[in-house]
Amino acid sequence: MKFFIIVVMLSTMLFSGQKQIILGSYSVESNGERALKTFKNQIENDMQLQGFMKDNSLRTINTEISGYTVVSLNAFNSYTELLNTMRVLKVYYADAYVLKYPTKNILLAESFEDVAKKAKMEEEAAALAAAKIKEDEDEEKRIELKKLLEEEALEAERLKAQSIEEEVVQKEETMEESLEETVLAEEVREETSQEEEDASSMQEYMMYIIALALLALIAAGLTVVKIAGSKSSKQDENE
Repeated sequence: MKFFIIVVMLSTMLFSGQKQIILGSYSVESNGERALKTFKNQIENDMQLQGFMKDNSLRTINTEISGYTVVSLNAFNSYTELLNTMRVLKVYYADAYVLKYPTKNILLAESFEDVAKKAKMEEEAAALAAAKIKEDEDEEKRIELKKLLEEEALEAERLKAQSIEEEVVQKEETMEESLEETVLAEEVREETSQEEEDASSMQEYMMYIIALALLALIAAGLTVVKIAGSKSSKQDENE
């Protein structure tokens, strides 16, 4: 930022205020007016010069500086504009020079060579400023890209952590389901075992009942046989 400010200050110092191009200076006012009329006729008769004047919004006037009547074009805001215009006018006015606009001192002149040097310095300063701006823009883009990459990395980490958490939860749910299935299977097994034990106990009880019934039948049979034998013996004795 400081570098950019220095470049701007340098450019401002090079071109301190508006400038005007002096085509001629005349000690006699009428000569100055005649020179202005001649230049305007040149503009009317030269389509290229006329187009250049119009495209750059240039105007020609007569002013008095240090007691001289001068024919000038004004006003310019940079040495680059000045240089381009002087290159065109050099065909018609080889001795044209530059003065601050407005000014009262005709001695503070800048030649074509002075303008060319300062225009070059101005262009270099502008190029440095443009390069600095581009560098700053590139730095901003790098910062934005770095920030974006960091955000993407954080998002990836968040998604990874979320995925791990979901995986852990899923495993816990799977373990709980497996545990529930194991408990349910154990309960079913215990119920089946209990039923089998109950069935076995019932079977033993039935066998016991049947055995008692058989014993009762046998005892009853023996009693009947015994009674019958006793009756038979009594009959034999009576006979």
